Amino acid sequence: GNAGLNGSLPSSLYELSQLQQLDLHGNMLSGTISDEIGQLSALTLLSLFDNRFSGTLPSTLGLCVYLEYLYIHNTNIGGTVPDDVCSLTTKSLSYTEDYWAFSSDCLHGNVSTTPFIMCECCDVCCDHVSHQCIQLDTSILSRTINIKEKLERQVLQRNATFSGMDNDDP
Repeated sequence: GNAGLNGSLPSSLYELSQLQQLDLHGNMLSGTISDEIGQLSALTLLSLFDNRFSGTLPSTLGLCVYLEYLYIHNTNIGGTVPDDVCSLTTKSLSYTEDYWAFSSDCLHGNVSTTPFIMCECCDVCCDHVSHQCIQLDTSILSRTINIKEKLERQVLQRNATFSGMDNDDP
């Protein structure tokens, strides 16, 4: 990272199918991330933060099943993180106590309105302007999801009970 690079990523980069780590942070790189990123199937680290990339994150990144670290904060990447990429968080892309796994400009109440990326699976959300990042408590998120699922089940059970009642009962 931080090699004074500028311009866009060359298409020949995506031919390096055995590439395991791509650290391009802290440069002046721009353009979009090509759908061909999925051809880098051996990738374990993709660090693109502190660049001028734009567009959205391609769903083909979900083909990089060995990806452990994805850093796209402080870029101009927006939109929504594709489900195919989020599915990696149950495989290889998962937070440990020592390392962030997935960071993006997803901080709610972001100082700037753009870029902002909707991310349901990031463990760190950053603000593009202030460069502040907040580590999300994934255990709280997990508990929140579990509580929500439990409440939904209880509502369904209660509705099933009410629908089985006779209208003549007091």
